[in-house]
Amino acid sequence: MLMKYAYKLLPLKGEISARKSILPFKYTKVKKGDYVLGRPTMQGCPVQHVLQVIEQEKSGVITGWVVGPQFSRGKKVVDVGDYSVIRFEGIAEGKPVWGTRQTFLPGLCMMNLTHSGIVNFIKGNIVKIESILIL
Repeated sequence: MLMKYAYKLLPLKGEISARKSILPFKYTKVKKGDYVLGRPTMQGCPVQHVLQVIEQEKSGVITGWVVGPQFSRGKKVVDVGDYSVIRFEGIAEGKPVWGTRQTFLPGLCMMNLTHSGIVNFIKGNIVKIESILIL
């Protein structure tokens, strides 16, 4: 049974998908444009994700776009293993409420699972969401 969600999270204008920031359990150096493969074990998702890297912070946090395995086929992919999702950023199609935990659906979720997170930034329809859980 699918749960309802408060809003759908779409990509920022001109981007591939909503931005996703992850912290791999093992440090792996990557650069902009690289593809990384891993699984969000802290959130309990059974699906491996492929991201195209936008940037990597000194802390090891990687921000990228979820692109999926077909998009990266034939390209070099760095396996970062298990990771925790730090935040999502994108355009909310719906009604996010700052400072609250709300349900949302990332636009490219292959399993169509409702996620939840705390909305910690809103500017117009752009949101940042942290403390991500899959329901």
